[in-house]
Amino acid sequence: MILAVDFIRSYVEHAKADGVVLGVSGGIDSAVCLGLSIKALNKGKVTGLWMPYGEISTKYINIVKEHFYPVKCLSKPIGSIVDRAVAITQPTDDLRRGNIMARTRMMILYDYAKANNLLVVGTSNRTETMVGYFTKWGDGAGDIAPIANLYKHEVVEVAKELGIPDEIIRRVPSADFWEGQTDEGELGISYEDLDAILEGLEKIHTTGSPLEVYRTQRQLESKYSVDMIDHVLGMMQSTAHKRLAIPNPDNWHGWEW
Repeated sequence: MILAVDFIRSYVEHAKADGVVLGVSGGIDSAVCLGLSIKALNKGKVTGLWMPYGEISTKYINIVKEHFYPVKCLSKPIGSIVDRAVAITQPTDDLRRGNIMARTRMMILYDYAKANNLLVVGTSNRTETMVGYFTKWGDGAGDIAPIANLYKHEVVEVAKELGIPDEIIRRVPSADFWEGQTDEGELGISYEDLDAILEGLEKIHTTGSPLEVYRTQRQLESKYSVDMIDHVLGMMQSTAHKRLAIPNPDNWHGWEW
């Protein structure tokens, strides 16, 4: 937590910004980013924007507002923008509509940041980044990403350190793209299992010891099916483009990533 706080403070000072703004949803990731930002700066230099679409319960965002009071937390409904965009593009599935929502929210964040000389705080964690569970140029964007090095279970631990209410920590993760939408439902795997597999795969990739690689592989295969591991690897491979810089003639090395 100390590393993230120092990072935010240092980056904002170096950029000569007047503070930060971030999208808040009533979920754990944005609540942790809000808490870290407040510790790094102060409540007067941090703004949260709640950008609901449609009739969404205010239960969790009200808990966040109350916990972090008197931090500025503004409501910016995105219904009119999203509905107009949907009328033009006519998406045929919920995922495309969700992408429009995510990109609309980031557009509003950057406009607010520009108007107030602020930096945009990205709220994606390491788990979601590694499997590409974010919208490119939407919730995956930002000027700084203070929890991008933390797996989901580590975000939970930081939330506890920050004293974030249990109701937020225990809330079923959802982007609220449509009724009943949940992150784990879309991912096809629980965050607990996903974290364990990702950490195992990362250990295999980074360790220099053949014996350690063998042990880690055996541990993974003893707990998870080959299909489940392949599912995670498939997500990582199919979304690799989201984690790369925009290709240009100088940095392009073909399709092997």
